[in-house]
Amino acid sequence: VDRYRCIVDELQRDRRQIMIRLEAHTIYSGETRQAVMNRLKPRQAERMAERTVGQARVGWMVCAAYIWASRGKDRRDLIERCAEVEPTFAAAHPDALRLLHGGLLSDLAHYKSQHGDQLGFISCSVGALQLFLDAGLADGVLETLLGLLSQAGKANGSEIRAIVDGLAPLLADLEATTGDQGVEHLQAIWRICLERFGGRFATDAALELMQLVSGHRYSMLSQTGCTYQVQQDEAAMDMLAELESELPAGVGTYASADELVQEVDLCIPITNISRSANEDGRNSRIINLQRRLDGYVHQQMFAHSAAVLPHSIQNIQPHIPDNTVVWLCALAPSPEHNCEAMWGAIITSERLVLTCQPFSEDLRAGLIIGGGRLCAGYEAYVAEVRYLIQQARSRSGETAELGLLLRGASEEIFGPAIDQIQQLAGHSKNHLVVIPTGPFHFFPFHLLGEIGSPLASRWLVTYAPGLHSVAASPIRSPHRDPIAAFAVEFGGEEEMPRLRTAVSEASAIAECYGSDATTGDRATRSAVVAALEAARRVHIASHGEHNYHAPVLQRLLLARDEDGSHDLRALDLIGRDLRGLELVTLSACETSLGRVDFAGNLRGLRATLIAQGTQAVVGTLWRVGDRVSSGFFESFHSSVADGAQVHDAFRMSQVAIRERYPRYRDWGAFSFTGSWR
Repeated sequence: VDRYRCIVDELQRDRRQIMIRLEAHTIYSGETRQAVMNRLKPRQAERMAERTVGQARVGWMVCAAYIWASRGKDRRDLIERCAEVEPTFAAAHPDALRLLHGGLLSDLAHYKSQHGDQLGFISCSVGALQLFLDAGLADGVLETLLGLLSQAGKANGSEIRAIVDGLAPLLADLEATTGDQGVEHLQAIWRICLERFGGRFATDAALELMQLVSGHRYSMLSQTGCTYQVQQDEAAMDMLAELESELPAGVGTYASADELVQEVDLCIPITNISRSANEDGRNSRIINLQRRLDGYVHQQMFAHSAAVLPHSIQNIQPHIPDNTVVWLCALAPSPEHNCEAMWGAIITSERLVLTCQPFSEDLRAGLIIGGGRLCAGYEAYVAEVRYLIQQARSRSGETAELGLLLRGASEEIFGPAIDQIQQLAGHSKNHLVVIPTGPFHFFPFHLLGEIGSPLASRWLVTYAPGLHSVAASPIRSPHRDPIAAFAVEFGGEEEMPRLRTAVSEASAIAECYGSDATTGDRATRSAVVAALEAARRVHIASHGEHNYHAPVLQRLLLARDEDGSHDLRALDLIGRDLRGLELVTLSACETSLGRVDFAGNLRGLRATLIAQGTQAVVGTLWRVGDRVSSGFFESFHSSVADGAQVHDAFRMSQVAIRERYPRYRDWGAFSFTGSWR
């Protein structure tokens, strides 16, 4: 049961759908179905409905509607009236009636497609989708999405606009109902639409499609927040209890000794599919429990979030400061080269420029690595850049191989976008906001360019979850505590390396705001969670631990709490209201990591903080030395306490730490994500 738990869950969902279909078959079967086959006239079916009651009446009304549909006439009102004329029966079979209603619209869609009315096809298909979603019928949703996918491949501009306008408001429900399979269909639709629309039609529409292609769910969560209360979800808590019974000391993390393989696995999209025994050197049961929990929790998060439409250029440009350039990235096919490409939208307060760089054969080719995992060339590229930066040991400078890769990225992956950005550098622009996509969430854009002259030499480079960060108004909570600083030194009974500078770092940061740090045994999960909900800024100096199988379990290690917990996981933050939290700084390893899914949505500690309302998070893209981390964060908070804007403070601290520690692996590790206002 443990090994095939995902299959068991799927069978349970299938059983419910089968029961609904059986109910619908009972309503619309036998005599009424035979009437359709015998080409009964629709008026005759309506008269039969007037002579009967109960289920028979409903059946004849459905029959009439379907006969009308076969002739191209929309009489969905006949099914809608069933609740009025037979309220008791309709109340007992709501999902079966939704299925029949959705099937009617699907038939109408087919008729309109056959007769050249493609806009009518799209309209009826979207209506059917809504009904199937209301009934929780994933198979009906998937079948309808496949029909829209087929239409997208031959759609014109107005038809693509109709697809986008119809599907975008349903995104949260679509993906919550259908899971990874629905996500795959939706991504295919968006990618095809962008390929057809981006190169031939208005840039405004292409901008909206780029947002849908590139992690729209993560952006959606960070705009609207998440109302899902994971601590009150018995199913999630049962999964967590089962996992913790296997690992009483805390969840397991990645165990591979090969650091390059770790980096590649980081960049491959996460999957929640059960794995076979002993894969990755880990017990399959533990891996599967972690993946099942992670997939379930994220599906619930998306299901409890409001749908948000992509932003138009008219909504965004008025909010972009004159010195700022926004760079939105998306992975989608090239309209001219029939291959994967890196799309870019370069946005300033004055203009929007779209770019498209087709990938070379090496970047789009698939690679097989250990364990049979398939890795795209551009995923391997990101992994290799990260690996080479971290492996540099000597003081003589970065390796020639790293320089070649970073220079190559500027030409082969981001070429046209970088050209546009470099042209803007001479027009009073000095702040670059990057909205990454896919594995590039873990890529150091600020290090692009020639060794010794990266983007960060000329630009303040920050990162954002989506275009909404540009337009969002900051929430100020002056009544909150100005700072809450925490530190755990370790090195005692804990089997963790000692953090010699953690306590002094937290104390120095707290002192900047006239406060005291919480250290040692007092730095517990409950204390940190309380501070996240009560302070304007929170700083944590501790060990961080990434989880490759379940980013919802990415964590910071803390002192042991009264309930025995000794960590703060991304899971513990879900459902918390962090909208008054202006800044979180994480002086711990790999706190800006996570994983991305097949739709480019970021998961993990940083993503969860942003999704729950935190305005900005400063963390690290890889492991960094204690002294480097302390020097950076003490300088950063000193500037913020003196009144500097957070992004200006980040820039000043980055420059200062670069002078002391010029290696990319040191000063280049720090990243700023979120709103800079």
